[in-house]
Amino acid sequence: MRNSTLLPLAAALALTGCTGTLWNTEPAATPIPAVELTPATPVTPPTAEQPGRGAEPRQESQASKLPSLQTSSGEAALVGAYSDYQVLDPEHRDVFTAATRGTKAQNLRPQSVAIQVVNGLNYKYLCTSEDGRTRYAVIIHRPLPHTGEPSKLISVNELPAE
Repeated sequence: MRNSTLLPLAAALALTGCTGTLWNTEPAATPIPAVELTPATPVTPPTAEQPGRGAEPRQESQASKLPSLQTSSGEAALVGAYSDYQVLDPEHRDVFTAATRGTKAQNLRPQSVAIQVVNGLNYKYLCTSEDGRTRYAVIIHRPLPHTGEPSKLISVNELPAE
């Protein structure tokens, strides 16, 4: 199999918290949103030469070659891309609290989060300072569950004022 056909499978396994076996029958600790895989847009070769031009391969954007996932709400998300920002749930808050404990970021207040599936999960939090005057983007990486590694703080960047 080519790597491009494995991306949707790998993303689906990461989202379900698979621990390396496909026959794991234990229920997940938290409910998992339904994800429906959709095939990638097929790339068709040029069919004929146009007058005055030779047949050239189509130049397609890298994003159009990536497979996409369809969430239960019907929105498409590219594998490897961040999701839209969403309201924080208790799990998102726990990840933020655990990863920022003992750092300057522990005093920030997360407002929303976007998630990226890449060898685990990357969380991009939009946060405000305690006084609410400054906004920050905080990125936290959560490794795959089978590694047993804790989530770790990747970066804290101040965002420009609006």
